[in-house]
Amino acid sequence: MDEASAGASGCSIDAMVHHLESLERALGVALLDHGPVLFRQDDAIERLPRPAFAELARRGDVSPDTIVFDNTVSRVGDNREGRWERPARESWHARAFGLS
Repeated sequence: MDEASAGASGCSIDAMVHHLESLERALGVALLDHGPVLFRQDDAIERLPRPAFAELARRGDVSPDTIVFDNTVSRVGDNREGRWERPARESWHARAFGLS
């Protein structure tokens, strides 16, 4: 499929990720980088593995208003414009952890 005319759907991406996770378990290798999630909680900056952050999101202990650090930001201008530290609802965290 030409993604220029039709992008990958959420379901197809989820299926691919699940397949890769299955391969990781079967082969005993890390194919996906599950870097930690950094976020503000009160006056502290917390660092958790993604599954632990996902559990906080599931329980409602973090919300769309939780300030997260978007370590995918790659330009100084993005940082200057406030795109590195922002509410989860404005970052990829919203989609990844259901924080819309």
